[in-house]
Amino acid sequence: MIPAGVRPIRQAGFTLIELIITLVLVAALAVVAVPKFADLDSWRLRAFGDDLRSACQDMQRRAMNQRRAIVATFSSTGASFAYSGGTVIATVNCPARNSPCLSLASPVTATFFASSDGLSSNSAGGAQDLTVSHGSYSKGYRLENETGLFHALP
Repeated sequence: MIPAGVRPIRQAGFTLIELIITLVLVAALAVVAVPKFADLDSWRLRAFGDDLRSACQDMQRRAMNQRRAIVATFSSTGASFAYSGGTVIATVNCPARNSPCLSLASPVTATFFASSDGLSSNSAGGAQDLTVSHGSYSKGYRLENETGLFHALP
């Protein structure tokens, strides 16, 4: 019997079952999630593809605003953008650890605002497919002829 005015001591903590369930959940997350976070190469290549698409859109807008041709040259190690006179505006290089990262047999060129009508053209004469790949990662992009649209393929 507990004397009057004395409160019982309450035990605090986790039960063994709660600890085991927590450990099982943490282990399951580690097995599934950690390898995806550790695969930095695919993140770098995805970022390169996004940068490349963004740069193409920017150069196309710049060519239209300035009403002058901008030539994009895609090689296995990245892309460079220059005015038709040869002055380089920007470059987008493959990540250092993942170079070369564009699957091309030979360099490909595209000219944004190729003529006074604002249309673009590329050396293939039609839609040009570019693949960003290295190791197990691969993502396709297409550079449309005439419109100059650079977009990811499904």
